[in-house]
Amino acid sequence: LLSTAMINTGRTSLGTPPGLTGVAGKEAGTAGLSIGYFLDDEYKWAVESYVLAAPLSTSVAIRGRTQPGVGAERPIRIDGQTIATSKLLPPTVMVGRYWGDKDAMIRPYTGAIGMYAIFFDSKASEALNSYVGGTNPGDTRVSFKNAAGLGPMLGARINLGDTWHASLNVGHVKLKTKARITTQNSLMTMNAKVVDDLGGAVQDAILTGEKTYGGIGCNTDAAGTQAICDFIKANGGLTALVSKLVAGDRGSNSLGTYVRETDAILNNTIFMLSVGRSF
Repeated sequence: LLSTAMINTGRTSLGTPPGLTGVAGKEAGTAGLSIGYFLDDEYKWAVESYVLAAPLSTSVAIRGRTQPGVGAERPIRIDGQTIATSKLLPPTVMVGRYWGDKDAMIRPYTGAIGMYAIFFDSKASEALNSYVGGTNPGDTRVSFKNAAGLGPMLGARINLGDTWHASLNVGHVKLKTKARITTQNSLMTMNAKVVDDLGGAVQDAILTGEKTYGGIGCNTDAAGTQAICDFIKANGGLTALVSKLVAGDRGSNSLGTYVRETDAILNNTIFMLSVGRSF
């Protein structure tokens, strides 16, 4: 019944449904220390680099709906939940031009910004681990590839005196990275939320098996004996038992380790407010 349902819906495997989207947190802030240098005597061209900053913290939430043709379209069971967290250091360099006289009180700025994002301490949430079939807490890991990007920068500098100034800059940098999710010790059970997102005939076939053979019921006419239903129920239901049998056939206690990779784009609007001193 399940095999027929999978063929009819074009599925070749059971697992995380396609078309899910990870959405990064809307904002993150930190304090930093920068050093800049004017490249000419008129104080027009300058380069500035952040040499010290506290790490940024961000999170990723999941968005998605069950796919048309696989059941009634609705939000997936973990829609809106956090699936991963990460910290990052963003080494940043700005090169640009200040306009107007060097002694003017306000000097507009145009330039370019370069950023290199270093991701570390990335962790998958238990909500994701449970959803994708991790047997134990921590069975799912996540990592992000470091990424570099360039973009425009606009701003203005206000001279507060002979040596002190304040600056406000706004820039945009696009970072292309890659996320990798690894789940070890994976098993599928009837209680896995991902089963609810398989939808339609596939989900119906699984539920029919559980109702017939002891997962959530027992049809003794179809199953043959009550003992078979009791045995299946003792092993967590038909879905869990089949998973264990497949794992045992592979010489393992689980269905193995699965790795998924996806390309990601981070569109960053950067606001920089600073107070500095010229030497």
